[in-house]
Amino acid sequence: TLDLGYGKANFLNAVNVAGSVSYGEISVGECRNIALDSKYSDLKFDRANDIALTSKYDDFTIGTIHDLAANTKYGDLKVVSAHNVVMTSQYTDLKLGWLGTRGDFDMSYGSVKLDALDKNFSELKLDGNYTDFSIVAGKNVGYKLDATGNYADIKYPNSLNVSRFDESGNRISVSGSTGDGRGTIKVKLNYGELIVR
Repeated sequence: TLDLGYGKANFLNAVNVAGSVSYGEISVGECRNIALDSKYSDLKFDRANDIALTSKYDDFTIGTIHDLAANTKYGDLKVVSAHNVVMTSQYTDLKLGWLGTRGDFDMSYGSVKLDALDKNFSELKLDGNYTDFSIVAGKNVGYKLDATGNYADIKYPNSLNVSRFDESGNRISVSGSTGDGRGTIKVKLNYGELIVR
């Protein structure tokens, strides 16, 4: 069990750690099975198997991770690469370099910037309220897109074969596919922007 307040901690390896951090700084080399409740802290993880976070007013930096589950408020997260991410947040910005398999984002008043989707990804679910999503799929990534928005902008690449487009009043709805269409991108947006490139 970890209970850190107003302090600093450095770990080369951490396994099966649960605890809380407030007004602290943590740096971890390699870790697995981590569950943290944190606030007003800076946390850095280089390599992780699985982390579960409940966070307020934190800055997170994660190198590579397999499974990330995060519930955040007023946060700033930077992740180099992740296979699976499940995130519920308010007033949080996420920068994710690469997503391998699955992402599920339920966000209010925030943003997600995803720089690369793996060509074998399975599902990306984006549920946003006053949130901006920027997704780079790239030319070699096939997917099906199903996006609806209310007072929202939805932008997609020219390579998308659009099967349905409906814009009436303040609502917009777009469906289509590109490439082999193996992965799915499902989007519900209320006030915000979706950019898929």
